Amino acid sequence: MTLTTLRRSRRVLATIIILFGLIHISFVFPVITFNISMLWFIGSGFMLVFSGFLNLAVVQYCAKSLVGYLTLVSNIICLGLFILSLWVIREPQVYIGIALFFVATVILVAALVLMETRKYADDTQEDRP
Repeated sequence: MTLTTLRRSRRVLATIIILFGLIHISFVFPVITFNISMLWFIGSGFMLVFSGFLNLAVVQYCAKSLVGYLTLVSNIICLGLFILSLWVIREPQVYIGIALFFVATVILVAALVLMETRKYADDTQEDRP
């Protein structure tokens, strides 16, 4: 698997996560009664959108900064929250969220490992006379 393939798949996956969050938020409207459950629902949708934004940002800046590792932490937290929500909500969107963030985490780990090994190989090439 090449970095170009990983980059394309991460971009598509990040877009799907953002759309998943926007669809999640859209189920709130029209707001008839505004209560704490509604706020949590909207907040969860924004969590998905911002996590998708992080996954899009990591496509550009993964090798250049800490963004890749922060996105990895974000993906693991989102995956954990979706797994925890299985105890309360056993509906298809929870399984979709688990699948999305599991795949996003695995692909990001693969990209980070590939970039680190490539960086290590470049460093050892420069050390040779």
